[in-house]
Amino acid sequence: MSGDSTEKVALVTGGSRGIGRAICERLAKDGYTVVINYVSRHDAAMCVCANIKGDGGHAWIYRANACESDEVRGMFEEIRRRHGRLDVLVNNAGVTHSALFALTPWSKFLEVFEANLKGTVLCSQAAIRLMLPQKSGAIINISSRSGSQPQIGLTAYSASKAALTNLSRGMARELISKGIRVNAVAPAFTETEMLGTNDREALTHMGQRIPIGRIAQANEVAAVVSALARPDFTYVVGQCIELDGGGSL
Repeated sequence: MSGDSTEKVALVTGGSRGIGRAICERLAKDGYTVVINYVSRHDAAMCVCANIKGDGGHAWIYRANACESDEVRGMFEEIRRRHGRLDVLVNNAGVTHSALFALTPWSKFLEVFEANLKGTVLCSQAAIRLMLPQKSGAIINISSRSGSQPQIGLTAYSASKAALTNLSRGMARELISKGIRVNAVAPAFTETEMLGTNDREALTHMGQRIPIGRIAQANEVAAVVSALARPDFTYVVGQCIELDGGGSL
């Protein structure tokens, strides 16, 4: 266990690429020791970790499926062993599914809901057990603009993210009296390395219809997470911050 009483520790699920990677790198710059959770992209997680350390930050990686209770338990036991605390949990891991509603079987709805909700529930419950003795902590759930403004072909995903937003509010209501703040961030389409060439062309065209004139960048999502993680944001509780570049205006 680290003996540094000033250490701040953050866990980011799905931290090996895309928005998760940007969040890991931003929190490391904010002075957190970052636990980079991943499932299958070991090399990518190692790359994020190496970049953070190369910039003078602190990080380590841990492989765990956030939807598997035993693996989540092992991850949090390791965090407790190494640090004895957790200050920030970012529930970023999740999946999407693109298909018309009429062609989406119920089994796919269940699969998407489990991936986008179960991991958040399991990791948040484990995080709470670390945060309660501190009487402090921040849990930030990555939702989606699709949760409040569904897109054609993303019904299962949109429904799961709407549920995640309400889950965040319910968690916030219960936990704020314990000193644990819960909020959500709901980005619109965001440009990351995961987008293929065709996707980028379509999203560039989509961005031209947004008042700001472009789609979101991963570092812009990370900046909002960074702000919500700050301990002086004590009066921001149970909010879902929508990042849509003025698209809802």
